[in-house]
Amino acid sequence: MSKSTFEYLVLEEESKKSYTRQEEKIKHVLKCELDKIMNDKNYSKLKYLYIEWFQKLLNDNYKMYEEMINKLNGEITDKEYKIYEFIKKSYNNV
Repeated sequence: MSKSTFEYLVLEEESKKSYTRQEEKIKHVLKCELDKIMNDKNYSKLKYLYIEWFQKLLNDNYKMYEEMINKLNGEITDKEYKIYEFIKKSYNNV
């Protein structure tokens, strides 16, 4: 058997996601909803979601929005599932 040589290039290692497609969908829906709320300036809905999510209220709408977006960069918990279900139901009842 003859020896062969060949050259190859090692590509960057693919980053592995630590969450499922369902969690990815939930994050996407929540981010889209938060963006829509801010664009529509629907601050009462923003406050409602924030209180449900964190059990407190801030005086600054932008800080509430930022805190919720930052939370979505982490792991999905039962609270995010609850908010997701609430948003989903609110659109199904229209």
